[in-house]
Amino acid sequence: MKKLLFLLLICHSFFVMAQEDWMFIQTQLDSEKNGISEAIPFINEDSNELFLFLKEKQNGIVYKINEKKEILGEISIYNIPTKAYELVGQTFYENKYTLYFTNQTKRRHSYIQFNFETNTSKKVDEIDLPLKRERVVEHFGDGDTFYILTAIKNTSKLKLYTFNVQGNYSERIIDLSSEVFETSRGLKLSLYDFIFAGNNTATTKKVEVGVPISLETAKADNKLYFKHGIATLTLDYIDRYSYIIDIDVNDASYNLDRFEHMGYDNDRLRTKSNSFIYDNYFFNIYASSVRLNFSIYNRETKEMINEFSVNQDSEIAFKNSPIILEGGGFSKYRELEKTKQFLRKIRESNIALSVFKNQEKYVVTLGASKTSGGGYYGPVSGGLIGGLISGALYSSFASYNGTKSTRINCLFDDNFNHIQGDIPENSFDKVDEYTKSIKNINAETLFNHKGDYVWGSYNKGSRIYKLVKF
Repeated sequence: MKKLLFLLLICHSFFVMAQEDWMFIQTQLDSEKNGISEAIPFINEDSNELFLFLKEKQNGIVYKINEKKEILGEISIYNIPTKAYELVGQTFYENKYTLYFTNQTKRRHSYIQFNFETNTSKKVDEIDLPLKRERVVEHFGDGDTFYILTAIKNTSKLKLYTFNVQGNYSERIIDLSSEVFETSRGLKLSLYDFIFAGNNTATTKKVEVGVPISLETAKADNKLYFKHGIATLTLDYIDRYSYIIDIDVNDASYNLDRFEHMGYDNDRLRTKSNSFIYDNYFFNIYASSVRLNFSIYNRETKEMINEFSVNQDSEIAFKNSPIILEGGGFSKYRELEKTKQFLRKIRESNIALSVFKNQEKYVVTLGASKTSGGGYYGPVSGGLIGGLISGALYSSFASYNGTKSTRINCLFDDNFNHIQGDIPENSFDKVDEYTKSIKNINAETLFNHKGDYVWGSYNKGSRIYKLVKF
């Protein structure tokens, strides 16, 4: 018994040492009744400065904090835009910092700009965008530039809106009319119909590069990745092909690739597929009621690097975890015994896979996610945070820890050979474990600063916003 207590004490001490208080901010907002409802951080990676926006009702304040955790300035704003309220991006350049918002239909956009040189703020309630014949595919950005990608209705043309630090924009057409987009049965469609599946059922999600991604995010029919000036749009609404469009935001040129899913069976109904991109690799999952195929390709050469498959009556030889069923109303966590149960759950839900590199190993999650009545709908319903935000990880973290999913976790080496071993704990796991012991978490946030994860929460009694480093 003494040995057990000693081991528990060591484990607890190690965990406490793994995190430390990073900063305390004595807020100036009038928070007696309502308190701060949301906290939105952004990092200027060139200067390592932190901009932390704290919202209370329709008012807010933004702090500018340097590497030494010194507050260099603060600006208050009143009457935050209400027509477009979901935060979708930001730009910063020198002393100017701009937040961009949209509404649920993505048809309205607004922005707030903070100028720390003049200590003033500017608000535009509605940006004049000509979206009558267009639908927004997704928003993304990097540093001093913010982008909105749209699809022109009933065509194979995309439009790229590019916003500068002043909030002004230019627009360019990306014409894919000469390309062929066809269904599993050979029916040719416009790119617009491919993206939106001819109606409102298809979804596009922005994937935050380099962080653990939940199956809730990865289940999206279309995904957008943005890195080094290239926006990569993957289309997975049909189960035979994955289409990949790489868009160079500098000159609006594009490259189109198509991958046919390994194991596709034209005679089998109710098959499902999805894909994921990590580094220069393309990952694909394809499943029917009796079989699952998982394959990895080199994106440049299109060469298949490795393939794994399993039948409904076989054991899954390439998994490093049990078949996990997590979330839902009856039990938060339970394990399934048979492969055919796993395949049935995938068939009943939205198939997905995600990839993340941890401790020089590729951690691949295969399975499906399903939204339930008590499931995850976003970190703040009706609030500012409307999806994955460049520079902020909380939306991804909340989704990662709040998803109803059926999954297996797998480990692979650099050559994508399956290897034995336990799944290594990632930073999201560490933060989640820490927050379980804290009561009354308010305005929670998470961001990456100089390689460390920093988690934050607001204390209504003291009006202090506390930041903890992991």
